[in-house]
Amino acid sequence: MEKTRENSFYVNFGKPLLDSILVLIFLLLFWWVFILCAIAIIADDGWPVIYKQIRVGQFGKQFGIYKFRSMVKQADKIGPTSTADNDSRITRSGQFLRKTSLDELPQLYNILKGDMSLVGYRPDVVHDNDDYSKIKYLLKPGITGFAQVNGRSQLTLEERDKWESLYPYKVSFLTDMGILLKTVLIVINRKGTN
Repeated sequence: MEKTRENSFYVNFGKPLLDSILVLIFLLLFWWVFILCAIAIIADDGWPVIYKQIRVGQFGKQFGIYKFRSMVKQADKIGPTSTADNDSRITRSGQFLRKTSLDELPQLYNILKGDMSLVGYRPDVVHDNDDYSKIKYLLKPGITGFAQVNGRSQLTLEERDKWESLYPYKVSFLTDMGILLKTVLIVINRKGTN
């Protein structure tokens, strides 16, 4: 039976180093994108610019995930924790941020903090019945992953679980590079966003 690779040299040393290098390069090249996003949010719906939500991370540990705010203030109190297509709580600037996935950019800070990786499972909202024994929790959550390049929001929960559970068995430098490249192409083509 195939073994998971959570204790491999790449996962423990190569992956964190790769994450840090790629994030720092991105920030040096595209810092101005953060400023433009912030201006758009403020002009559309005022402060705050950043939205923080508690999510489930590696080994089931909870952490605060950061995003550019794409919904009205106090959106969590107005509606459900999940977002549907054409959700009335999404602001005009938020629609653009979500379509282009720019709302995810502040998660680069989560990567530098060590909460997340570039590639992994998408961290879930906390629920009372969460099963932290799932294989996916052996690794850090990511900004993108197998599920994001194989259907993203079009996947059922069962399909997403299948892809996220596969990653700990397949994690490697080449796997991550392939997922990152596919993610860039998907974002450019705006596939599977809501």
